[in-house]
Amino acid sequence: MSKIDYIYIYMFFNLYLFKVNAYGLNGMGLEAVELYQKISYNLHNEVLYICLLNACSHSGLLNQARSIFNGIINKTEKITCAMVCLMLLTLFLCQDFFQII
Repeated sequence: MSKIDYIYIYMFFNLYLFKVNAYGLNGMGLEAVELYQKISYNLHNEVLYICLLNACSHSGLLNQARSIFNGIINKTEKITCAMVCLMLLTLFLCQDFFQII
């Protein structure tokens, strides 16, 4: 592959990454997960996983976040921290829900 091919692949991946992040910030977690599933596994990286876990967090998609997290082979400290924050947020919201009942 030429240098230009690598540049196109990098730009193409960044467009996917920005789109996953935008879906997450706007509470469209299901769309972010669907887009993630379309992205080639060779292009998955730490930033994509963090954006995706945050998208699941903003949308309340705990089961999808767990399955994605369990599928990550190279879990870094940042990825683990994003998942822990998601779990803590879920516990906090459940506690408030049960206090209302």
